[in-house]
Amino acid sequence: MAIQPLFNHHPADVFLAKPRGDRSIRLHMSRNTLLALLISIVLHVLVLWLVFPKINIKTAPKSTTIEVSLAPKKTAPVLEPVPVQPEVKPAPQKTEPNKKVIAQQPANKPSKPKANDFSVPKTMTTPQPSPQQVPVTPKPAPRLSDDSPKDMAEYIAQQRAKRDASELDAAHQNAVAAA
Repeated sequence: MAIQPLFNHHPADVFLAKPRGDRSIRLHMSRNTLLALLISIVLHVLVLWLVFPKINIKTAPKSTTIEVSLAPKKTAPVLEPVPVQPEVKPAPQKTEPNKKVIAQQPANKPSKPKANDFSVPKTMTTPQPSPQQVPVTPKPAPRLSDDSPKDMAEYIAQQRAKRDASELDAAHQNAVAAA
């Protein structure tokens, strides 16, 4: 089998043909887009330079070992010497003269039952209703009239009839007003 030449039609085809090994990328960008891209890059560099002027990265020592122990540390008990406190004599207290205590009769307070007393009190009282509480009676459910629709189709038909009647009434009023 013979190798055929690449272009055998016209000599200008060889001039216009691209070389086989040439790979090129062409980006087409408008002037405004290029300008916006450059301004954005410059602003980002300025912000990074102002916000992070000097980043100090401290290098860690070469030999760092991490010791992990899941058991609690065992330390020898340390005995602390107990400080000896000198005896302090309490200051003498002043006694106040006795005041007269006038006995008052206790008001009619209900006696509190003792802790183990489970007896029923002699008089039973019922709580009085407060004047703010008004008994609420439930409202009866609204009754449907005989001409109320039984299903959705009847409801739509009724609404359509109402609308048609109002349109006819409006048309009649317009005709009277125009005459």
